[in-house]
Amino acid sequence: MLVAVGDSVTSGHEARAGGVLWRTTCDDPGTGPATPGSSWAGNLRALIGVPWNRYFNFAHSGSATTDVLATSPYTNPCGVVSQAARTQIADAVRVLAANPSRPGAANVAVVTAGINDTNWTAVATQLVARRIGGIIGRLAGQAPAWAVANPGACTDWAFGNPRGNPGAPPGAVLPAWNGVAASGGIAAGAASIALNLIAADPGAQVRHLLYYRWVGDPNLPNVCNPAAIRAATMMNGWISFGILVAKIVWWFLGGNPARIQAVCQQLWNPGPGFIQTRLISWGIANWALIPGYPHPNAAGRGSLAGCVNGTLPRAAGGGIA
Repeated sequence: MLVAVGDSVTSGHEARAGGVLWRTTCDDPGTGPATPGSSWAGNLRALIGVPWNRYFNFAHSGSATTDVLATSPYTNPCGVVSQAARTQIADAVRVLAANPSRPGAANVAVVTAGINDTNWTAVATQLVARRIGGIIGRLAGQAPAWAVANPGACTDWAFGNPRGNPGAPPGAVLPAWNGVAASGGIAAGAASIALNLIAADPGAQVRHLLYYRWVGDPNLPNVCNPAAIRAATMMNGWISFGILVAKIVWWFLGGNPARIQAVCQQLWNPGPGFIQTRLISWGIANWALIPGYPHPNAAGRGSLAGCVNGTLPRAAGGGIA
């Protein structure tokens, strides 16, 4: 069995061509051969040989770790309400506990969560708006002009610099991204999600997929690519620390910590080969303007699934050990 929880990376958030205007689907995990969806977890399902009726994807676009653990009902950015009876984690735990792993046929539970605990989407929007310029750029809210003058300036704007920046107004530069302030909660959330999943089925393999990084995003100002990579790398470090805590706790409780892992911090170069570069599309079902990037495209989903699949040990009969 394959069970998935988390955010838009796993929910199948995708912008798609639809006549004159593109459309955004926030949650499309896939339900069968005719409707395979756009989640990397669906690709992983095929790789490990899980039947469609034993694939449960509870992830939702926009979810933070706190949403995975505590939000019910949940409304995604397309205005769709779900998870009315239970939270993501409660649904996942219920399914895992009811269908426990067997020797040589372990269940797999996968997660992506953490970036929505921060305001990175707002920060990226301001940087993208600065690149677009014009009326659309001004409507979206732009980063200051000095922030896109050079790589150092963009890094200072995003992460702050108590010494200030020569191009900025006098005084310390406060961080536009609140990642450091949210880091403790991200680590705690990652640990809690992993422990809930493994406690429900101690024989399962739990994998928290780390966030991919990319070079050459055509929507960001070129000078801000180093800042974007740094943010994702920092995020992955906090998640990995949370997973380390979960492994230690599980070991103290008598479990096998090797069954919990943070995996696959990929660097995609060039990035556009693995991520959607369509910036704006019309959202379904509320027809609101919603960004349709930088979620993985078909190649990116295959890369993520293949990487996670490579971390899953096989039993002698071919199942997950």
